[in-house]
Amino acid sequence: MTIAANASIKYESGRSLVAFKAMTDSGDHTVFSVSDRIWSGRAGYEPDIRPDGIASGITILSADTLADKIAVTDLTAYLAGVLRNVTNTTVTITRATVSDYVINSIVLTPVAPSSATLSAIKGVEGSSFITTRGATGGPPYIPVGSIEIGQIKTTSQSSAVILSSEIFQTPGSHQERSDYPIYHRPRNYGYGVNTSVTAKKYAHIEFCDALDLCHTGGTCKYVYIKYYTPVFTTIDSHNGFSPSETTTTPIMAQKYATILGHGTSKINSSGFNAEVENGITDALVALDGEMLIFQFYPDTSAAPFMLTMGILRFISSLPQAGPSVLKCIVVSKMATARFAS
Repeated sequence: MTIAANASIKYESGRSLVAFKAMTDSGDHTVFSVSDRIWSGRAGYEPDIRPDGIASGITILSADTLADKIAVTDLTAYLAGVLRNVTNTTVTITRATVSDYVINSIVLTPVAPSSATLSAIKGVEGSSFITTRGATGGPPYIPVGSIEIGQIKTTSQSSAVILSSEIFQTPGSHQERSDYPIYHRPRNYGYGVNTSVTAKKYAHIEFCDALDLCHTGGTCKYVYIKYYTPVFTTIDSHNGFSPSETTTTPIMAQKYATILGHGTSKINSSGFNAEVENGITDALVALDGEMLIFQFYPDTSAAPFMLTMGILRFISSLPQAGPSVLKCIVVSKMATARFAS
């Protein structure tokens, strides 16, 4: 049997900013991460996630009065973590010259520092339309770093005014949006040893659906993130750390001759005791009510550790004799994660 006699507890005492950077696709086009393993969740320092795509406007494209031109209304879009503004303009498509069928993709490309330009990219001509990117009769691949606003499908080589029936701008099919698909709440420190998925071990985000592989090389759009990495300070005198864990309460119900069972799960609060000077001017006391990350090492000289994030609250004990103690309660936002190193 072992005891945590050489344990240490550290609390998030500061943060370091990491400016917007592109996240890494885990390979399933759903889970994205960065090299930093922990992201702060304190109010005002939460991860700011900006997938490339349209931010405002849905019916953006419409037929222009001039031949082979598409009218584009005002829109905003995130590209490389920056919100770009585009005022109403027109884009000229290129019709087929050999076969009759061709798809033009209307593409938005970033221009430093905060603007963007629109253009039309012609697909491979064919005798019919298909949905396969880069194939005959299919839509073209979108350059990496750009986004697709919509598609124009024409079936004639003759110059003419574009018909509304030739304009396609359905989100997820012909139009890339920043808010589609949506993603789950960021996992600020991942699942640790409780997952077999490498990309989910540390901090990451996970989309509800896989991102479309519509960009050059069969890749998906960029996802950008700004975040803060925690700076930890060791609590000098402490004891009694308890992790935040998920518990399930069984519930049984009689259904005629059968008893059916199910369960309800909840996350328990984490906690520990910390000795303080006076319970008033201590650095830890000033963080009452803040969302913080806590790091616990069962053995300071060994690699394994735990991470817990939650709102810090106190129950103070200031006796006439003996040490002043704060019973620290961490109202957890997510269960404690365990890490081998």
